Amino acid sequence: MKQLYLPFLLFVLAGCAWPYRPFDREFRPAEQEKTLKLKHGMDRRSALAAFSKYTRAQPGSSGYCGSSKFTFDPGTLLNVGDSGFSLKAYKRGQLVSSEEVGGVTRDTYRKVTYEEVRKFAQLSRVRVTHVATAYANCVKPARNEVMLSLQYGTAETDGIMVAPASLDELLAALMVLAPQARYTED
Repeated sequence: MKQLYLPFLLFVLAGCAWPYRPFDREFRPAEQEKTLKLKHGMDRRSALAAFSKYTRAQPGSSGYCGSSKFTFDPGTLLNVGDSGFSLKAYKRGQLVSSEEVGGVTRDTYRKVTYEEVRKFAQLSRVRVTHVATAYANCVKPARNEVMLSLQYGTAETDGIMVAPASLDELLAALMVLAPQARYTED
């Protein structure tokens, strides 16, 4: 029995010394060589064009999903400018009608539209998740899509779903547009 304790103890000690971080892993330049090469060959204008291209819905790529704090009509294009982007969003307004059908109350509200604005300078973190899940306006992502979470401070988070082949170019564009942001992946 004593012979089993020593290997087990060594196993536990070796495991405790390993820097285990299952989430929030920083990008390592050796792993992201293609992204960094693309970034160095990109100026701000081409970065804006790439960002604009990959935020539109395309076959195999859902594009910009928005935030859980607002919604927008499918097909709404982002107005990408030099300092950030905006889109025509809406939120729930005044109650218009309320009806009860089969014991369930259905309320209808007025749609209040407004301009939602995001600044690249306020982007604090870009997180890459390799398992796409439904988020905001992206209800049915493609099976192999990659999700980028754009975090602004602590409260606001937007999602962009892209095909894996587009990930390097979009990340390079974001690194040019928001160099202050932290880039992590799950």
